Amino acid sequence: MGRGRDCSWAGAMTLALTARGVETTYEQVMGYSGACWRMAFEPVWDYSAADALVVYDYSIPACKAYGLSARRANRLEPQQRTAEKLAILEDIRQGRLPLAINLRVAPEWGVITGYLAEGDVLLCRSYFDDETFSELEADPEFQAHTRISQGYLHVDQWPYRIIRLGDQMEAPSALENLYASLRVKLESMQAESLSNSSSYAIGYKALELWREGLQDHPWYAAADEEAFSRRLSVNHFCMMALADARRCAAAYLRDSLPLVHDPQQQAALAAMTEIYGELAALLDKYYKEMSDPAILRTAGAAPRASWTGRQREQQAELLAKVASLEHQGDTLAEVVLGLT
Repeated sequence: MGRGRDCSWAGAMTLALTARGVETTYEQVMGYSGACWRMAFEPVWDYSAADALVVYDYSIPACKAYGLSARRANRLEPQQRTAEKLAILEDIRQGRLPLAINLRVAPEWGVITGYLAEGDVLLCRSYFDDETFSELEADPEFQAHTRISQGYLHVDQWPYRIIRLGDQMEAPSALENLYASLRVKLESMQAESLSNSSSYAIGYKALELWREGLQDHPWYAAADEEAFSRRLSVNHFCMMALADARRCAAAYLRDSLPLVHDPQQQAALAAMTEIYGELAALLDKYYKEMSDPAILRTAGAAPRASWTGRQREQQAELLAKVASLEHQGDTLAEVVLGLT
């Protein structure tokens, strides 16, 4: 997880499906679910804006696309967790790996993979495993334990959101899933907000607020070092998520081209594929040229020198270009769906 798969929910979903014998790819999960179209932003600049499910639950269309029932548990009270853990243990015995967020280190998605001590200890695979294995590579106690756990790490805290995949039902066709994904695109990009929390924005409103935040020059001039560094880091994280999502959108559309046979719809889908290929390339190029906050911290570099007002203006211009291309994509999606 995390190796060119920067949506931790989709990475976890891909692992859970693969464990059940479902043939799929990360890019297909992103496409089927509609998470490839995600765009969210928190005006106070919070990392959580990059979470795939923060303002739109893409797990619902994903489960429908793969023909799976699902049970969801959110923020369970301590007295509710005993029954949920028993259900999780049974799922594991049945080869069904639950998805969960905040298993270890930070609130990112992973899968619960097994258990020790008759269920007292849950094991997982998460977005952060690589760095843990690297840091403790020479630790004999850690290495001894991983031999017992067969290479899996402990769940450090009870997750605040769990998705348990249930029975397999008849799945829609790939064409039906394409249409469903495009409908998710139109709904999620054009909505003002789909979250229970009014603090998050979605779609074009999110892009607008992000651009405004980048161009709030008085804020950057007045911000202390800690606040400035945090915003730089959140910005880098959100750009990573956006670049990853649109890369997947381009790949999903390209793979879907053979599904559509109506000449007008086929032409629209081909044009849409070209637009998202352009968008993915723009975002990938910009993201790769951004200063990595982790490297800056290690090198002791000054954040202000690494994220100038001109750079923020350039990113705001890029996001305006993103919005323009997204609107073109909306128009073409409507043609593919027969809405125009």
